Amino acid sequence: MPFSSYIGREPAYGALEKQVITGDNSTTSFALNFNVGDPNMLLVVSNGAVLVPGTAYTIDTAGANITFAAAPSSSHTHHIIFLGQQLSSTSIIVSSETVSGDGSGTDAINKDRLVTFLNTSGGTSALTLATGSFAGQMKIITMQVAGNAATLTTSNGNLLSGAVSTSIVWDAVGESATLIYDGSKWIPVSVLGATIS
Repeated sequence: MPFSSYIGREPAYGALEKQVITGDNSTTSFALNFNVGDPNMLLVVSNGAVLVPGTAYTIDTAGANITFAAAPSSSHTHHIIFLGQQLSSTSIIVSSETVSGDGSGTDAINKDRLVTFLNTSGGTSALTLATGSFAGQMKIITMQVAGNAATLTTSNGNLLSGAVSTSIVWDAVGESATLIYDGSKWIPVSVLGATIS
């Protein structure tokens, strides 16, 4: 739950969340209400004393549980203040893929991989790209092995027609385009060598 009152000005952006844990003299690990990426993203106060992150408590690799070095006493109240929360998405895989064209049909780009490398040594590539998963999603497409052209048309790539009239074409090693999804269409925000027409 967010704090209901502040000393000084209330934060204009975001919210500080808190959680209260009461120990039982034996349990050392407790589920957190919000995932965090690092123990330093928490301010833990035990009976008025601030606990040292990484020493008095740690966070599991998923950021979902806090483990105290010593079991919290049942007579002490532990206040956890979340200084930040871990952002995560199960739909975006921060890795790459290679799409190889052989000139026989369309080649789908995985929208949920951050980077797509193109290999057109076996033939041309007629690329397709589905609509994004969320507004602000980024996609990087780079020619890694050239031999023929790879083409992403406005309609097959769900590209914003005001930014791309007909297509984006990659035909040389190193050519690249970075796209961002605006919630309905992909928009090129950076192009290196690839041709936009």
